[in-house]
Amino acid sequence: MRIFAISDLHTDFEANWQELLQCSRTLYTEDILIVAGDISNRMEVIAKTLNHLNSVFKAVCFTPGNHELWSKRESKTSVSKLKEILQFCDSNGIYTKPHKFNGVWVVPMFSWYQTKDLSEAISKDEMLLLWADLYFCVWNEIEGCVSDYMTNLNKKAISNISGDCVITFSHFLPRKDLLPDMNRIRFKALEYVSVCPQLLPQLQSIGSKIHIFGHTHIHCDVMIDNIRFVQNSFGYPRERRLRSNNFFKLIM
Repeated sequence: MRIFAISDLHTDFEANWQELLQCSRTLYTEDILIVAGDISNRMEVIAKTLNHLNSVFKAVCFTPGNHELWSKRESKTSVSKLKEILQFCDSNGIYTKPHKFNGVWVVPMFSWYQTKDLSEAISKDEMLLLWADLYFCVWNEIEGCVSDYMTNLNKKAISNISGDCVITFSHFLPRKDLLPDMNRIRFKALEYVSVCPQLLPQLQSIGSKIHIFGHTHIHCDVMIDNIRFVQNSFGYPRERRLRSNNFFKLIM
């Protein structure tokens, strides 16, 4: 058994979907895939992508990103969209809860950035007004910060996890120093909509050895404070040049 990781598949782009269809159906039949969010905002695309990956890998573990929770052109809130996605995953054998594979815990973790700070951040950087989540996410059921709501969902799920080998994953970054060099980024306000600081103590509490994340579309593989942090983003079609030929990254 091997464990691979990918994020930010964005298969609502036909070019990404067609490229994903080219992956081998024989190389990964005994392996686990971690998908760290951002497949699509469209339920039908999320479903076909996860079902395809589940036919390629022995098991697929998934946690939603921000695109999944857009309620764009839909009469539902982001919380109800999250519940719909989780119900689909439960019904189709996609792991969205911690599971132990041959002695290795693979732990999906819900996350979001600090929405309570956005008003102040916008006053400092009006570029944030371009951020689509502000218009496409609807949080009517939530009082307070969305990042608190999301990470509170993790508490019960991780309460009984222990062992020498724990791999955690989320869409958003658990620490600010995982942000890329802002000189490489066109959207300079990225730091305000990327980091979920409540995640770090949670993954430390269960002894995570490796943490997979996504969102920034900048590849990363670093050790910080005895945890290996990895991002392997598929990205948008225009970012094709950033991809390796083997776009599933071997983690273990």
